[in-house]
Amino acid sequence: MKHADQVRTHTVSVGESSGANFVYDLQLGSPLGIWRGGFLDTAPMWRQRGESQLMLPNGALVELVAGPTIAELDSRNTPWPDTLNSDLHHIQGYFFKQGS
Repeated sequence: MKHADQVRTHTVSVGESSGANFVYDLQLGSPLGIWRGGFLDTAPMWRQRGESQLMLPNGALVELVAGPTIAELDSRNTPWPDTLNSDLHHIQGYFFKQGS
């Protein structure tokens, strides 16, 4: 996915049956964007030589600020980090929860 003119290579996109969708950066531990409507247009990955290799949301993407949403700070005055050391967070899998 392209976010703020930078290609993010380790992302996961999630679509809800209600039409709400989001994309999450696995390296930053952060949501990157949200949109409503269709899920993804992956056709550019498969046409001709598949040059762009980027996912495109099928809706108006609202980009969020990239960076950790949770961080452990040394003190109140420690500035909020813009990245996390990958040793500090581990993705432990995914699960689907049936809505009511």
